[in-house]
Amino acid sequence: MAWKLILHSFNMIFGNLAEALKVSVGPILIGLLLIGISFFGLGLNFDFISQMEQGRSSNAGAALMFVLLAIVIFTVVLAWIAVAWHRFVLLEQYPGMLPAFKGQPIGAYIGKTLVLSLLVALVAFAFAFVIGFLTAVTASMGVAIFLGVALGFAVSYIWLRIGLVLPATALREPLKVSESIAATKPMSGTIFGVSVILAVLNFLISLIIGQVYNFAGIIAFVLDVAVNWVFIMVGISILTTLYGHLIEKRPLID
Repeated sequence: MAWKLILHSFNMIFGNLAEALKVSVGPILIGLLLIGISFFGLGLNFDFISQMEQGRSSNAGAALMFVLLAIVIFTVVLAWIAVAWHRFVLLEQYPGMLPAFKGQPIGAYIGKTLVLSLLVALVAFAFAFVIGFLTAVTASMGVAIFLGVALGFAVSYIWLRIGLVLPATALREPLKVSESIAATKPMSGTIFGVSVILAVLNFLISLIIGQVYNFAGIIAFVLDVAVNWVFIMVGISILTTLYGHLIEKRPLID
């Protein structure tokens, strides 16, 4: 069932590839443009990171401002994409060359995302503390890798259990975190499997791309961008599928 849900999400994306690209490419390009404007507008140059590491930078304040602006822009872009994709799949609201922004519940989506992220971060912090302790005690790279994958699994599992709040927000439907947890309970085993598969896939693909960077940096960069796009869209699609199946009682096909 876990594989079925993941495959359904992949089919959702690549079966509607034109719409997936319309939903995501425009916002990403706008986000990159705004980040570039922020970077140069704050008077930074491309070696500011190395300068800061060496304690020679006089633009520490500007660098911090840039990082904060980049995070804000990245958050808005992700919310824009997610809202548009949820609404396309669940309401058949087809995007134009640029998905609708004005009048969409993007601000509410960002707010709910921040709240959910805080809840997940609290658990992840506790889990990371345990990982750090066990890694220090065992001094084993294998244990560190295993626990790192386990952390990815835990974050994914919790996110999927509480995350039905997000597509509900995109549709302007009220849904509490407790209601999301209750709704996903019948599929908790499937969500467990999905989280394991995604954590392992993420680790293996990251490992492969890391090796490709050693001899073909440009190819690795392109692969990295493509894989990150797919994982973002898959994550949004899984939440969309769960919401459609568990809240709107749609059948799981494919």
